[in-house]
Amino acid sequence: MSKVSDKILKRVYLLFGAVALFSVVILFRVVQIQYVQKDKWVSLIEKDRVYEKRVRAARGNILSDEGKVLATSQPFFRLPIDPTGIDTTAEEFPAQLDSLSHLLAARFGSVTHDAQAFHDKIMERIRARDRHHFLVRDKVDYEDYKIIREWPLLRNSKYQGGLILHKQSLTRFYPYDSLARITLGVMMHDTIPLKGIEFALHDQLKGVEGVSLVQRIAGGDEMPLEIFQEDVDGADVETTLNVRMQDIVEKELRQAVLHHQAKYGVAILMETHTGEIKAIANYPEVQNHAVATRIEPGSTFKLAAFLAALEDRQIDLDDTLDTGNGTQEFFGEVMRDHVALGRISYREGFEKSSNVLTSNMVTKIYQNNLERWFSHLEKFGLMHKVMPSEHIVGEQAPILIQPDDPDWVATTLPWMSIGYNSQLTPLQILTFYNAVANQGKLIEPTLVRRVRKGSRTIKEYKPQVLNAKIASDQSLALAQELLEGVVERGTARRLRIPECKLAGKTGTAKKINPETGRYEKVYQASFCGYFPADAPRYTCYVMIDEPSAGEYYGATVAGPVFREIARQVYIADLAMVPRFHADSDAKAEKPVTDLVNQKNAKEVYADLEIKAPQQAEATYVRTREEAGKIKFSRLELPSGKVPNVRGMTARDAVALLEGLGLRVALDGHGKVRSQSIAAGAALAPSTTITLTLN
Repeated sequence: MSKVSDKILKRVYLLFGAVALFSVVILFRVVQIQYVQKDKWVSLIEKDRVYEKRVRAARGNILSDEGKVLATSQPFFRLPIDPTGIDTTAEEFPAQLDSLSHLLAARFGSVTHDAQAFHDKIMERIRARDRHHFLVRDKVDYEDYKIIREWPLLRNSKYQGGLILHKQSLTRFYPYDSLARITLGVMMHDTIPLKGIEFALHDQLKGVEGVSLVQRIAGGDEMPLEIFQEDVDGADVETTLNVRMQDIVEKELRQAVLHHQAKYGVAILMETHTGEIKAIANYPEVQNHAVATRIEPGSTFKLAAFLAALEDRQIDLDDTLDTGNGTQEFFGEVMRDHVALGRISYREGFEKSSNVLTSNMVTKIYQNNLERWFSHLEKFGLMHKVMPSEHIVGEQAPILIQPDDPDWVATTLPWMSIGYNSQLTPLQILTFYNAVANQGKLIEPTLVRRVRKGSRTIKEYKPQVLNAKIASDQSLALAQELLEGVVERGTARRLRIPECKLAGKTGTAKKINPETGRYEKVYQASFCGYFPADAPRYTCYVMIDEPSAGEYYGATVAGPVFREIARQVYIADLAMVPRFHADSDAKAEKPVTDLVNQKNAKEVYADLEIKAPQQAEATYVRTREEAGKIKFSRLELPSGKVPNVRGMTARDAVALLEGLGLRVALDGHGKVRSQSIAAGAALAPSTTITLTLN
């Protein structure tokens, strides 16, 4: 029994000794950390709590051609103060604290957190000598921050309890939502540009990071202590995009893609004389097909074939060629027209888009002079990229099969003449057409006007001429006649509009099945042209890929999109409205109409140096002349009813009716004489109303 007890005691003593030894070790370590190594551990803690932090700069704005903000960075701020700096003995302190508490409660408070709660919390931090206090947990934007920093106490310096600058984050914001989004660019985490202008001009937009000393406090928050280097905002980029025109182009393109159940669509609107891109739309907005997708242009390429032949004086447009039953064999392959045209002139062949006539013409002229053929395409700007990479990245270079390529065969040239065996981007096709509209001047497309910092221009992008003259004036004049003929008498005759004369060319191209390598009955419908035809101001390209709802021709699928863009842009652009100048020796009469948009009317009167009164809060007014002066009176529009637009100009009537959700068709020129839906009828959005003009 005693032996058993001895063993138990030994174990107890052994265990007690181990515990005692462990306690001595712990005590030794505590003494060592608290006294011997105190400075070392304090410095490590401070090093972990106080550190330098890089502060992201506000990214520059992307602006429209009118200075409207298309993309901007919105800074958000926290609201920290150092309560130890507040002079609580100051006579005005109680009143200031009371005012601040009520302002905080009004802006950030709740039922459970009223002005008294804010007051008590600040006083608690003052008594505790706490150097770090966030007034609220919310973040505020810059507009709110500018207001809050002027509140009582907070307007003091940060050493006297005032607000401490603490920019928490920056969010990239697009005021017009998805408008031109793929062209403007895509940002990842608001910091990394992936596409578009954001990517191409990242170095100018990003700014310079700042450096601040911050301290980590309870809850993981950071309290700014000192600013070592101020962050510098990025520069602004002014684009050529026009918000109104971009909206028109996007809406018409989207509607067409959905209506024709197409895979995607692309449309570009360019200012003819400057090369400035006013709108660039893709639907769906997955890729910028305008610059990054190569397509076989189809019949829109026939303009290049005819311009080359005209320039070499090889054809007379009134000469004829027998196209037979609309089929012809070229080196074992059969070329087909969409319909048998028989004997037609070269002019008719272009207007009616004859494949047989075009391929016959080009094969006869250039089969034994391929170098001449490609020299023309080079001059036309169809062999190289056209867009500056500084503006947008990703343009694909054209691909045209060359005589020394392994893929060149006897049938390559005749099929190339009608838009196959060649791949171009929509922007490259548009740039060529723009040169024809611009009297032969091939201009580099421009998407960015300038980079600026405030009012100071850092870099300006002026239109660059790629080729001063792609063809002679005589050849260009004939080519323009051909394009006008397509709309007046040819495949696009249904696209005519009363507002202005259009010119352009339809295109319908089969697509290759990538698996079989053969062309199938899957199409791309396109239209490229310019307006007004007699004084070109805008050039436009539209392409709808794989329409599947029945129609697939360029004239019936892409053409109507071009027509609606041209009509709406013409009406919206006051600069295209004809100006009338009175003879200097004759008495000029003041222009008076019945119903007008007040803003538009005042612009016209101002141009004519005629004073007109302001009718407050009236968009549309009646006008009359009294005693040699123009008078405006307010026009009341009935709610939910179709208004009476008789007497209005087409421009004002269309703007008013489309603003109410109606679709407008015009017949004639001048002012509105009658309307198909009677004034006062119930308003039904999306209904078409036809206006007959004088």
